[in-house]
Amino acid sequence: MNWPPAWRAVLAHPAFDSAGRQLVGNMLLVCEEDERMGAVCKDAGRYLCAMYAMHLDPRGGITQSALKAICAASGFLSAGRARSLLAFLQHLDFLRAATPGARPMRYHPTPRFLAAWRRHLELALRAAALLAPELDGLATQLTDDTLFRRFLDVQITRLHQAALGPDPAPLVRGLFLHPYAGSQLLWALSGHGQGDAPFPPREPVPIVLSHLAKRFGVTHVHLRGLLRQAHAQGMMVRIDRGRVEWSAPGRAMVRAHFAAQLAELIDAGRAVLPPAPGTTTASHLLEPTG
Repeated sequence: MNWPPAWRAVLAHPAFDSAGRQLVGNMLLVCEEDERMGAVCKDAGRYLCAMYAMHLDPRGGITQSALKAICAASGFLSAGRARSLLAFLQHLDFLRAATPGARPMRYHPTPRFLAAWRRHLELALRAAALLAPELDGLATQLTDDTLFRRFLDVQITRLHQAALGPDPAPLVRGLFLHPYAGSQLLWALSGHGQGDAPFPPREPVPIVLSHLAKRFGVTHVHLRGLLRQAHAQGMMVRIDRGRVEWSAPGRAMVRAHFAAQLAELIDAGRAVLPPAPGTTTASHLLEPTG
């Protein structure tokens, strides 16, 4: 596929398997540390709505009309769903009305939301730092509000632009990112293994659906349905009692999906850090060092 150089650079990096595994493991950790973030990460629509709310905050505040417009423009969720998710974020105590009763109503992130979002970005950057070590310092500096806002501005702008372009792994979006708890299932199945073992695993992955269902707050019937759809679409070659196995095309799509995520983290991080020679973008990972 005609992937951007930065994505190919990440895929070619010898530490990509470790970085991908750490990224998905850290995202599961975020969900376990904070059940509210776990609720936000249930599907791409919830996550993107929360992300766009954070993006709009310094731009005059979050209004229903602005949130509906940017969410619909992304192509990941409708304006109607964005309206309902605005109420959902208030229910989580992630958003509060700035001036109750004012029109138009404006909302701001709560300290709880800001802390949760910082934490999840910190853990994502620590995974990306396996490929670009300078990002480890950035991960520890997100407590600085100015740096945090600068990183958010760059990252979210880039992700919004990427959402409008070609999808590197369309089946990943349809089978795992949109369905409820699909993202968490993807993280669990792709992150099985340790160290620099292939990511996602080439070998069958042992699973206990009842355990995963309890972990993600869904039914095992729901998870089995997601797995059957993945099998029917060729993402998996085996789904039997207690084991699943990725197909070769399925592995390639999962690798592309997370390579794109890591590349965006690297490029966004480098955009807000002091420039270093030869490390302006993730594509420079292809260049020999020393």
